[in-house]
Amino acid sequence: MTIRLESGLTYKSNSEDSEVEVTIKVTDITMDILKDRYPTDYNSFYGSSGVTMPSTQFGVRTCINNESTLEDWQHEMVSKYGFKAVIILNDDTSVWFDKTLLKGNEEEKDASEKHMREYIESERKLGRSID
Repeated sequence: MTIRLESGLTYKSNSEDSEVEVTIKVTDITMDILKDRYPTDYNSFYGSSGVTMPSTQFGVRTCINNESTLEDWQHEMVSKYGFKAVIILNDDTSVWFDKTLLKGNEEEKDASEKHMREYIESERKLGRSID
C-alpha cells in the first residue's frame, strides 16, 4: 500500500523494503496507515483494540481504535502543538509505549520518558510484566 500524504510525502506499506521508523505529521495519520503499520494491534484475534499515541496530557497515552478517536486525538494534538506536530511510527520495538513517539518538544519528551521509566520500575518491583 502506498499513500500520498497531504504534506507531499509518500507513506509506504509495512513491507520488507519499508522503513522501520516513519516520521509523519499528525494530520497525515489515517486508520489505514495505523492498521497497516501495526496489524496485530488492530486484530481482535490477539485481543488488541488499537495502538496508543502520545497525548497532550503529561504521562498519558490515547488508544486509537476507530476514526472518531483518531480525529479527536488529532484535534487535541494540533490544538496544543500546531499543524506541524510530528509523530514517529516505530516498528522496531517490543513495548507498546515505544511504537509511537512525539517528535520535538524535548523538555516534555524527557519528562514523559522519566515518568515511564518510573512506572516500569514500579511494575517490575510488583512482579508485573510491562510488555
